Amino acid sequence: MMDHAYIGMEKEEIDTPALLIDLDVLEKNLRIMADYYRGKKGAVLLPHQKGHRLPIIAKKQLDLGAKGVSMTSFSLAEYYVNCGISNILITSEIYGENKIRRLCSLSKHADVTVGVDNILNVRQLSEMALANNTRINVAVELYMGPSSCGVEIEEAKSFVKEITKYRGVNFKGLWWHQGSLGKIRDWEERRKAHFKTLDKVAELKDEIEDAGINVEMLSGGYTCTWNMTPDYPRLRDVGVQAGSYVFSDWCLRELEGLEVFDCALTVLTRC
Repeated sequence: MMDHAYIGMEKEEIDTPALLIDLDVLEKNLRIMADYYRGKKGAVLLPHQKGHRLPIIAKKQLDLGAKGVSMTSFSLAEYYVNCGISNILITSEIYGENKIRRLCSLSKHADVTVGVDNILNVRQLSEMALANNTRINVAVELYMGPSSCGVEIEEAKSFVKEITKYRGVNFKGLWWHQGSLGKIRDWEERRKAHFKTLDKVAELKDEIEDAGINVEMLSGGYTCTWNMTPDYPRLRDVGVQAGSYVFSDWCLRELEGLEVFDCALTVLTRC
């Protein structure tokens, strides 16, 4: 038996436990999602990367039509930019002088947007951006209930107006996460809940733009809304942060409308 892995090795030769990816299933999942979004105007793919953290898969998603990628980790964003991926939404807030200084450097080389939900953070981002001769793109995170962070919808307009006073940041738009949708198994019930949220976002977007502030970016779709978000009539180009469809899992497949994504990830074990 060989003492190292090699291309073409038999499954019986693999040391266990081992995590295995079925490349055919992975490719099928990627293409199902990409094919559905091709030509859609209501939404665009902005696939989340926390499930795989692999630039090689991200590049495949981009080649198939995704408009960028999303992630929570700043260090992962740095890694992706070094691998040639340049359109990134970092959904977590970035704090601390060291990280913000690195963010300033990253902003000079890539189209990076970071989430914000408090003005003290915005002020720090702006001050350090100006000190480093750059501007930082920011997207306001909206609060959408339990398991969510962000600014309350009712306070978001005034928060956005406050952001525009800071010369070192560039307001790009809004993003939100509604984790409760992933617990609704019925497709129609999930769609109604999702569209109810999108109604609120559409109204907020109109209010902000009526105040003379452009809302360039919106992002608030997920794997569980993959075949719903593009059909919402009042918004265009909503970024869908679908991530778990890549490998899928049995919990995901129990949701109506997600049975098409097969499990690409398995664990090989032996007694």
